[in-house]
Amino acid sequence: MCEMMIVALKKNRIVKKIYSRTMDFMKAYFPKSRAKVAYFIAYGNICNLKKPSTFSEKLLWLSLHTYQNNELIMKLSDKYLVREYVIEKVGEDVLNELYGVWESPEDIVLQELPESFVLKASQGCQTNLFCSNKKSLDQEEMESLVLAWKSKQFFYDKMMSRIGGVPVKNLRKYYICEKFLSQKGEKFPIDYKIYCFNGKPKAILVIGGRFSEKAGVFMTTEWTYLSALNNNYSTPDKMFDKPISLSKMIEISKKLSGPFPFVRIDLYEIDGEPIFGEMTFFPNGCINMQETNVDGISMGDLLDISEDMRAASSRGKLDDK
Repeated sequence: MCEMMIVALKKNRIVKKIYSRTMDFMKAYFPKSRAKVAYFIAYGNICNLKKPSTFSEKLLWLSLHTYQNNELIMKLSDKYLVREYVIEKVGEDVLNELYGVWESPEDIVLQELPESFVLKASQGCQTNLFCSNKKSLDQEEMESLVLAWKSKQFFYDKMMSRIGGVPVKNLRKYYICEKFLSQKGEKFPIDYKIYCFNGKPKAILVIGGRFSEKAGVFMTTEWTYLSALNNNYSTPDKMFDKPISLSKMIEISKKLSGPFPFVRIDLYEIDGEPIFGEMTFFPNGCINMQETNVDGISMGDLLDISEDMRAASSRGKLDDK
């Protein structure tokens, strides 16, 4: 009965909006309580942060311990600052072309931008403006969209200040303009999201039709089919072609993910070459992520955080009641 009520409430638009705002607030001010509430609502089970075993539990534990007060995570979660790390680890050839960087959205002038571009807030979620033809956009519309990102980022700032241990007032934001990536036969490039565990790529989440009829599958790093996706993704009509640069993608992912228990490396392929997208440490807020089994092993078992838990215990920072 309880599970049926939760399912019914999830479908209610007003309830979904209230739930989303409440979770944003709790994520910013009460992250541990938010984790437990969100986990129960998503899975119908109690979240065990004392002895995490599922993929979600372990990611939540990392977000509250290993990745908390970690300024490197802050830097690599920033779409502009991460570029320095990428250049250091794999070189600048994999970076998308950068047209401009601003600290204030008011300084962005549409006339000065190329005919097609992508505008992004360096921090936050759902803060991207994809423009394939700027004739379809005017200055006032662009400013309105970009300024709206500020209101969305309030709770994000609070959350990241807790995760990164950096006061909100010191969270300098950037607004960046990059090249609009195009791929033959696709309105938007196919996403290759590589799941890496302790520096080892294990599976690739492949997504096409990103902003329309989203379709995707999980593939192995050798490009054999693993599984379909859940939630709002359909199964593609035909299998995605193996990317020409697959081996390069895997090598890039190894180098970028090396220091971390888990990170997802998001890449594209343009003209047969890999292009870096971003590094994702907390996919979908660590709840209801896409996951799969690899060689019969769940991602919860693939993610080994035993050393991180021992280190946290030795620092006296384990309080997961």
